[in-house]
Amino acid sequence: MRNKNGEFLRTSAEIVRVEKAAEDIFLMELRQKRVAALSRPGQFAHIFCGGETVLRRPFSIFSKTKNSIQILFKKVGAGTKILSTKKEGAKIDLIAPLGNGFPASG
Repeated sequence: MRNKNGEFLRTSAEIVRVEKAAEDIFLMELRQKRVAALSRPGQFAHIFCGGETVLRRPFSIFSKTKNSIQILFKKVGAGTKILSTKKEGAKIDLIAPLGNGFPASG
């Protein structure tokens, strides 16, 4: 699936931070300037979690800055358990932004 402009990237992003937001809920910030520039509300990223997982996991883009995107996720299975243990500075493989998104209001 391509975004409205037909653009998405398969790239790596640097983990800027991973913080526990609540019990089993994590906020991860990924630095990838081009993905951040292309991302819109309602889009998502397919992330390869690593370890023994084979399939990518889809995550909604929770927020973005000029240089990064953020995802918010709950640790519920093997993939999200691996993601929750990633450290700042590590690289992560992703395909994003995916989906059509919608215009931001306000």
